Amino acid sequence: MEEVNLTLKSGSKLEVIKNKGDFLEVRLKMKIENNIDMEIANKKLLEMLAEYYHVPMKRLKIASGLEEFEKVVEIYEEDETTSLYLH
Repeated sequence: MEEVNLTLKSGSKLEVIKNKGDFLEVRLKMKIENNIDMEIANKKLLEMLAEYYHVPMKRLKIASGLEEFEKVVEIYEEDETTSLYLH
């Protein structure tokens, strides 16, 4: 498993992932003003990360920061993903 630290930015002109060295900056077009917006943003974030890392979404999990702009996302190896659904 790999952990990725990231910062989420909302209200951007472009949707893009920028590698800032020890963390990623993920920019979304949508404005995040409440928890429902954040839930939608988290889904979009996982879709973007899946494409960025060339992995299926089922191998990604937001480990911390579900309702925050600072997040830690775990990327699981293919053989680790089945254990995610057994808990």
